Amino acid sequence: MNHSLHAQATRMMVLLLVASVATLVAGIGGIWSGISGIGSVAEASGQFRTQLFPIAQSAKDLRFDVVQVQQWLTDVSATRGQDGMDDGFSKAKAFAERFDQDSTRLGDLARATGEQELVAALAEARRTFPAYYEVGQKMARAYVSDGPAAGNRMMADFDTGAERITKDLERIDAVVARLIQRQTEAASAVETRARTISISALVVALLFAAGGVTATLWVGRSIRSAADMLSRAQGVLAQAARGKL
Repeated sequence: MNHSLHAQATRMMVLLLVASVATLVAGIGGIWSGISGIGSVAEASGQFRTQLFPIAQSAKDLRFDVVQVQQWLTDVSATRGQDGMDDGFSKAKAFAERFDQDSTRLGDLARATGEQELVAALAEARRTFPAYYEVGQKMARAYVSDGPAAGNRMMADFDTGAERITKDLERIDAVVARLIQRQTEAASAVETRARTISISALVVALLFAAGGVTATLWVGRSIRSAADMLSRAQGVLAQAARGKL
């Protein structure tokens, strides 16, 4: 009888140990998934902050530079530099220099992130811009020095240069838009994964709770069973002592 009680107690300990280990493994898995999910979210956020946002901002600055060059050269052409409106050339030059700076920065970002399509589009814009700026200056000087007739003859060349640089900028914008779309899709995937991890963590918590309840109930039943066996054994011994067996 003692052997039977010992065997039952041993089985109880083994099963309780197995249940504890299984619950522990599930908990570790949930924690690891949670850590991985947090890392993915942080990585996606960091990539947008350090790479994509500066690229998008630089592309926007580039377009602004080109528009301002055109605006100032057009202004000085229209006013012929009269009535204090002769600063158009210096303003256009300042934005031409900014174009060089902004395009250099964008090129560095594109190469650092391995975006070769953006590198190629930007290189084309850098080749197109000098001719656009040069013909714009010639047109404006013709308006100022020789009058509208001379300036008008160069307007078509300036318009052609403006169309070319605009197409280059549109190509850059299209590449940047695709990068943003790709990053948005990646962020959406990370968000979905984060939701899945949250559900998994809840399941793990429920497993912990269920495992604890199950173990408690099982131990309780085992103890009651052992107590019943002991009680019956004591009854048998008592009867034997009274000589009733």
